[in-house]
Amino acid sequence: MKSSICSIEDCSEAVHGRGLCELHYRRWQRHGDPLRVPPGPEARFWSHVDTSGGMFACWPWQASRNASGYGHFDHSGAHRFALQLALGRPLGEGMEACHTCDNPPCCNPAHLFEGTHQDNVDDRNVKGRTAQGDHVPPERRARGDRHPARRIAGWGQGERNGRHRLTEDDVRTIRRRLAERVRWIDIAAEFGISKPAVSHIAAGRTWTHVS
Repeated sequence: MKSSICSIEDCSEAVHGRGLCELHYRRWQRHGDPLRVPPGPEARFWSHVDTSGGMFACWPWQASRNASGYGHFDHSGAHRFALQLALGRPLGEGMEACHTCDNPPCCNPAHLFEGTHQDNVDDRNVKGRTAQGDHVPPERRARGDRHPARRIAGWGQGERNGRHRLTEDDVRTIRRRLAERVRWIDIAAEFGISKPAVSHIAAGRTWTHVS
């Protein structure tokens, strides 16, 4: 007498076909292996990103792109998905994933920041670009505290930032860890920050006032 329970060990679902429950049967149909588990969205995403240039280089999206060069992934912009992964949360309502590198297919979280549409437009103008390709004279470019990326709620230098996670002593310790060649992922775990945050400290892009 044939069993009415899936033949896969520890599976108690009813048989759908070929001695398998519906889940395992569908996996067998699609992959030829009832035990194969499809990769999750994060694994699928990174399989389409070229990170061969290293931590500080642009990471171009290798799959479908729109006419402007921005990547598509699961009904979202690829660069937006990359920033959300780095932040560990969805972007705020009405917020955009803005490039600091001005390279549309780039998905390196270290080259992205969360900002409003106006922040994105202002950032473009700060760098001397407009939609018509006009050049903004250097004396008119916003710098320092006037830069649009620094108008995001809570921004401030170092410990003056209301959302800071590190102290100046933490930053000095992180620099020592980096000099000792401790892995970035281990430093990030120790201090409860992201790997891109560690990369910014390593490259001297943040906490520059700390000696």
